[in-house]
Amino acid sequence: MVAFLIEKLDDTLKTPEDIERLIGMPVVGIVPKIPEELFEEILADSKSSFNEAYRSLRTALQYASEFGAPRVLMISSAVAGEGKSTSSANLARQFAALGQRVLLIDVDLRKPSLHRQFDVPNECGLTDYLSGKMTQEQVLQRTADANLTLMTSGAKPTNPAELLALDKFSELTEWAAHEYDQVILDCPPLLGLADVPTIARLADGIIVVVEAGTTGVGVVRATLKRLENARARILGVLLVKFDSSNTGYGYGYGYHYADHYYYYSSYGAYGSNKAYGSKAGGRGSGAYGRPSQLPRE
Repeated sequence: MVAFLIEKLDDTLKTPEDIERLIGMPVVGIVPKIPEELFEEILADSKSSFNEAYRSLRTALQYASEFGAPRVLMISSAVAGEGKSTSSANLARQFAALGQRVLLIDVDLRKPSLHRQFDVPNECGLTDYLSGKMTQEQVLQRTADANLTLMTSGAKPTNPAELLALDKFSELTEWAAHEYDQVILDCPPLLGLADVPTIARLADGIIVVVEAGTTGVGVVRATLKRLENARARILGVLLVKFDSSNTGYGYGYGYHYADHYYYYSSYGAYGSNKAYGSKAGGRGSGAYGRPSQLPRE
C-alpha cells in the first residue's frame, strides 16, 4: 500500500509514454543516464549509447523539414540542473562532426557553464558584445572540435533580461544564421525569467530538455504554456538521464520509440500544422523561417 501510494503521488515524467499521455508533446530524443564518474570516458567514446543518442537527435532534426534542421535552435529546460547545457554542447559537436560550421552561444547569463565544458576562458563573451564593448568576431573562441565555434557568456551582468532585449541580440542571431550552418543557443531555464519571450521569438525551433524522474508534469506544462504564449516554435521534448532499467524498457526499444515519436509528430499527430506551419513562417522562407540546407549566394 505504501509503494502504491508513493507511485500515485509521484507526478514526475519518467518515460516517453508519460510525455505523450500527460503533456501531449512529441519526444525528439532519449538520452540514457550514465554514471557521473564515467562521464568523460563515455563522452570520449564515439560509439557510446550517450553519443549515439545525440546523433539520433541530430538526425531527427535534419529530417524535421524539407530544408533540414532549424538554423537557429534554442535549447532550454523548465528548471536549472536538468542537462540543457550538456545537451547543447553535445548536439553542437554532432552537427560539427558532419562538417557543418556550428556556432554555440551561451545565453544563460545568470549561470553560464559552457566555458567549463569546453575548458576555455570566460573573460569576454556575449555580454561584451551586447554592451557594445566588442564586435561579435572579437568574442568568438575556437574549440578543440573542428568546425565548432563558441561564444561564452562573458561577465555576469546585473540586467540580463534588458541586455537580451536589445536589438543587438536580434542582430547577432541574424548575423550568425548567415555566417554559420547551425546556430545553437544554450538558454536559461524557462520558468520565472523574463528572458524567455525575447529569446524564443528569435529561434527557428525550440527543444525543451526534461530530466526523467525529476521534473513534474505541472512544471513542464507551465513551461510549454509560457512558450506557446510567446509564439515559440516548439519542436518537442528531449528526455535525458533516462534509466531504462527502472521503466521496463530495453534501451534499443527506447531509440526506436524516440524515432517513431518524431516521425509521427512531423506528419500531424500532435498538431504539427500549428507547430511547423503557421508559427514557423515568421522570418524568411521555409518551414522554420530560414532554409537550413540551401546553398548560399
